[in-house]
Amino acid sequence: GDGVNDIARIKFQVFRLGLQAPLRIEIYDLGGRLCATAFDGTSASGEFSTTWDGRRASGDLVAPGIYLVKVVLDTDVSTEASTGLVSVVY
Repeated sequence: GDGVNDIARIKFQVFRLGLQAPLRIEIYDLGGRLCATAFDGTSASGEFSTTWDGRRASGDLVAPGIYLVKVVLDTDVSTEASTGLVSVVY
C-alpha cells in the first residue's frame, strides 16, 4: 500500500450472547474465494473491532476492487452470519 488508509477497521456489535462463542471474520473476493481470515477467535456480547491490512493469507496484497467481509458467529443454537463490503484502492 501507499501508507494512507492501508488498514480497514471492521466494527460490529454482538447482542444477547450469554457466553463467549467462536467468531470468524473472513474476507472474500467477488468470485467467492476466501482471501484472508481477519479474525478467528471468540467473542462475547458487546462491541467488537478488528482490522484487515488488505493482504491475502499468503501475505500478498490483494488486487484493487471490492471485497466481501463475512462475520460468522457460531452459537450453541445456530450459526449467524452477516456480510458487508470493503473497497481496496491503490
